[in-house]
Amino acid sequence: MSCASRIAAATVALALLSSTSNFISDASAEPGPADLVDALNKAFGKYPHKRAAHPKGLCVSGDFKPTENAPELTKAPQFAKTVPVIGRFSLAGGNPEAPDNDKGNPKGLALRFDLGDGANTDLVMISAPVFVANTPQSFFDLLTAKASGDADKVKAYFAAHPESKNQGTWLKERLVPASYAGVNYWGVHAFTLTNADGKETLAKFKLLPLAGEDGLTDEQAEAKGPDFLAGEFKARLEKARPSSRSWPLSARMAT
Repeated sequence: MSCASRIAAATVALALLSSTSNFISDASAEPGPADLVDALNKAFGKYPHKRAAHPKGLCVSGDFKPTENAPELTKAPQFAKTVPVIGRFSLAGGNPEAPDNDKGNPKGLALRFDLGDGANTDLVMISAPVFVANTPQSFFDLLTAKASGDADKVKAYFAAHPESKNQGTWLKERLVPASYAGVNYWGVHAFTLTNADGKETLAKFKLLPLAGEDGLTDEQAEAKGPDFLAGEFKARLEKARPSSRSWPLSARMAT
């Protein structure tokens, strides 16, 4: 089994699928997994042996070590001891040849924590504090508008969903990431953390590069070309000390 196939929630799109239905049973039902995968294929094209969303990326493996005070927030087992983790860095969308230097395309990072005895849990993050759509239906509508090839339909979607402009606006105001390792990643979802005493805390996760953010100007990004992130990251790992191959994961309290 490939590394990519072992990460069940490696894409934002698939992480949004809360419904177990494989079809829309009535007009009021939200799109199910098959509906969104089909919409992604129509919007970006269907590529043999490629995933529908975030097809361009690379896998990594390592260990997750929680801080000593993590149990104060949650009794989740991955925050009680060091556990193995598989990760996948990726580009958003459904194009396996998406350009790395596209400022408006967020980078993704999915983590699968191995809890032992066949149990695991996933955390899906992107390089923006907001996602492009706030419901599965809204995301389905955006993909449908894009797939139509009709600029007026895309314009009408954003007119009806002004919140969907926030991600693109945020990304375009910032530098293009120079590395998968030089950008912040935000959890797509908020979680209710519960500690051993039953205290609950609503929080969102954020992954921070220890060396800080590393960005490129528009001119530098253009010079890098469309395919530099995977090579840069592999070279970084080869020459990095083990202590520098890590990021701190913080839980930001949601309000």
